[in-house]
Amino acid sequence: EIGQLKNLTELFLGGNNMTSLPTEIGQLKRLTELYLQDNNLVSLPTEIRQLKKLKGLYLQGNDELGIPPEVLGSEYDEEEEPARPGDILEYYFRQRSEARRELREAKILLVGQGGVGKTSLVKRLIDDDYDPEELMTEGINIRDWKVAGRRRKGKKSPQIKLNVWDFGGQEIMHATHQFFLTKRSLYVLVLDARKGKNESNIQYWLKIIQSYGGDSPVLIVTNKCDGGHLDLNENRLMKDYAPNIKGFFNISCQKGDGIKELRAAIKKQINGLGHVYDEVPESYFNVKHKLEERTESEDFIDTKDFRKLCRKHKITKESEQNLLLRFLHDLGNVLNFGDPKDPYHLRDTNILNPEWVTEGVYKIINNKELMDNGGVLEWGMIGKVLNDPKRYPTERHEFIVDMMRKFELCFDFPDGHGRRVLIPELLGENEPELGWDYDKSLNFEYHYKVLPSGLICRFIVRMHHNLTKEHIYWRSGVVLA
Repeated sequence: EIGQLKNLTELFLGGNNMTSLPTEIGQLKRLTELYLQDNNLVSLPTEIRQLKKLKGLYLQGNDELGIPPEVLGSEYDEEEEPARPGDILEYYFRQRSEARRELREAKILLVGQGGVGKTSLVKRLIDDDYDPEELMTEGINIRDWKVAGRRRKGKKSPQIKLNVWDFGGQEIMHATHQFFLTKRSLYVLVLDARKGKNESNIQYWLKIIQSYGGDSPVLIVTNKCDGGHLDLNENRLMKDYAPNIKGFFNISCQKGDGIKELRAAIKKQINGLGHVYDEVPESYFNVKHKLEERTESEDFIDTKDFRKLCRKHKITKESEQNLLLRFLHDLGNVLNFGDPKDPYHLRDTNILNPEWVTEGVYKIINNKELMDNGGVLEWGMIGKVLNDPKRYPTERHEFIVDMMRKFELCFDFPDGHGRRVLIPELLGENEPELGWDYDKSLNFEYHYKVLPSGLICRFIVRMHHNLTKEHIYWRSGVVLA
């Protein structure tokens, strides 16, 4: 019997088609690592909680257990720190003792260049309507869309709620898109049939999706096909971006051509997202509902209030509260960007309205006074730049700037004590006279298949510790020591 292996410290049982574990597993008191990934486990014995020395518990690929990826954490071969076994087991046994229901919710993100028709596509998909005078989206627009879910034998198809995110395509906004691109979502990349492949930036967008969305499915949609033709190398794209790309569609939002087929493809991909039918504790829904109510009048909630709300609904352990926060972040209900190592303001501010943070950042990076000031933001200027003390109170100024720091949009001057930052996006284009003998200089070049938007600005931020004492930089270059 396995219970007799008293000195066992590591046990590898992955990929064995097991449906259950023997109760004797609890007798392996010295066990520190337990690998159970890729089985067919339908339950865990309560005795597993007796393994107090367990430091690694890997249960990925056992869908019947109903444990979401946020709880399971990283897999054994990933560099990230694994989830704590105690937190995994606490979630599993708690949710089995509480009423549960299927999540039936997912996030769709529409991305692409400005003016390709993303907003028109949202309107056509949801309302079956078209407005020829539709204005371009500035920032982010979020709408709900209810679709029929997977059919079950003898039952009516459940309704799935889709959170549809429509991103503005202007280049200056691309820097903040990364705030909201999440895994376990469906991406719709919208192109314009009347524009060339280079103008559409297809590779750029696919790289962005791959970087932030992981293995999330992508549908590539060419709009305005009634007014032009965009010739794509679909086979090449499928090879380069497997497993992301799930299909190509030619549509016309104006005429409604191809919309029916696209709707069907979206529903198919949504039903294929593993978490959509996960059973979630009722208490999670209660907290989620209360937060949605607050979204109507509030832009953010601090972590103290969030934990208070959780405790009110019987979610008392901080580890499970953090899990719920990550869960809501992926759905797009509440956004939190604070890792344990991040500054306090990032950890303490949970965004209910995404436009609150994007508008704050846009106000800064579009400010003419800052442009005239060479991209230098003095701390005393922030209130004037944001220009809305009710919506952006003084105690949240640090959060807006911390977001810009985290996503490499600005850096602190070494002698500024955190009260003076530089925003490379606002630097002038003119390269200064450096006085170098270029003929005697060593030169080398990097060539990118896809040059990400704002790459040089982010490079300046990342390398600012190596600036020369003269601090020489411009919009597309920097001198390092």
